[in-house]
Amino acid sequence: MLTDWLGHHKDEIVFVKDVTDHAHSLTTACGYALLIGQSNAPDLAENLSSCLDLAVLENCRELSAGGSGVWVS
Repeated sequence: MLTDWLGHHKDEIVFVKDVTDHAHSLTTACGYALLIGQSNAPDLAENLSSCLDLAVLENCRELSAGGSGVWVS
C-alpha cells in the first residue's frame, strides 16, 4: 500500500488523483484514451471513484491447517 511510502491517507488520495489526471491527458498510439484503475485498496475507493476508471477489490481466502477457508483482508 502507498501508506508506507507517502505516510498519510490524504497524500495517497492526492497522489492517485495526480497520476489519474496525467493518465487521462494521454492517448495511445491508436488514439484511445489511457484509462487508470486501482487494485485492492477499498479504503480509498470512495474518495477516488469519481476519477478512476475501474477498481478491482478482491477478497482473498486463506486455508487453515484443517483445510477450511477463512476470509482475510
